[in-house]
Amino acid sequence: MQPIQPCKTEADRLVYLCHKLGLTAIQFAENYGLSKSQVSHFMHGRRRLSREALEKLAQQDIDINWLLTGKSARQEAE
Repeated sequence: MQPIQPCKTEADRLVYLCHKLGLTAIQFAENYGLSKSQVSHFMHGRRRLSREALEKLAQQDIDINWLLTGKSARQEAE
């Protein structure tokens, strides 16, 4: 089995998050109040996460710091 590749970009981390949650991109968009096209653009690195998208994800307890930087809020506090 091949090791999981590090998540170097926001797009990588969003794809990883969907996989971890067991959601398709469409399901992720529907669950978090985002459009399907937004999520597609984010996941393919064509756009960065918008402030509005980040706010919606933060309201659902998604670690925005990790999504943007790759470091969790807990890691930053240490």
